[in-house]
Amino acid sequence: MLINTVILMLRDALPIALLISFLLLAFRLQRQTLVVLLLSTVITTAVLVLLRNSVSDTFDGAGYEWLTVALLLIAYLFALLSLDFKAYRSAAIIAAIPVISLHLADFMLYLFAFGSHSERLPGILVGSVLGSGISLSLAMLLVVLLSPYRTTLAMKSLWVLFMAAQASGAIPLLQQTGVIDESAALWDSSVIISDASEYGHLLKALLGYESQPDLPYLLTWLALVGLGQCMVLRHHFLFRSSPEGASS
Repeated sequence: MLINTVILMLRDALPIALLISFLLLAFRLQRQTLVVLLLSTVITTAVLVLLRNSVSDTFDGAGYEWLTVALLLIAYLFALLSLDFKAYRSAAIIAAIPVISLHLADFMLYLFAFGSHSERLPGILVGSVLGSGISLSLAMLLVVLLSPYRTTLAMKSLWVLFMAAQASGAIPLLQQTGVIDESAALWDSSVIISDASEYGHLLKALLGYESQPDLPYLLTWLALVGLGQCMVLRHHFLFRSSPEGASS
């Protein structure tokens, strides 16, 4: 139970910690904005947890998968909109809410399912602390490494790459619903970096790493990353050519 909890915390807490790091670095969110993000996330997470069973009964038992896919795509679209310098903070907040809420809802359901057993509670608590500590440590390391580049093109590129990695998680869900057929893995790099390892979770959250990707996942990841980077470059050069960018 301890190991399972640590793994689940890395799966769910690490993307949240990295996402908050990006918000603080790339968008310099103020305290008031963070409060709005917190309240919105709490409400959205509560709705996802309370309505999960009801939603799951729709669309032939695949309602929650479809809802998750929709939320991930919304998050990605607003991440692209956050590149617009006129309303970038608001768009970034809207992009962050679905991602954080989905991960929190998944872990909350795990706690509800296993936390009620008193003999498992110590392992869950210790695993949660360990997983949270690892996630926060990696996020703080990211902040330290990227702080000198917080206003550069590279920061926005990493932000969009991170959100593309989150949105790529829609492909396994669509395969579960049968909309996209599963295919054989193109390669197996688990000998180098396993999905279950600490580095595997970090690369998964940050870049969308899969040790055994199939063709639909790879093509989707390439499309999302390619579109995102094109948008980053477009907004970057538009800003530089604008009077505001020229005078800065």
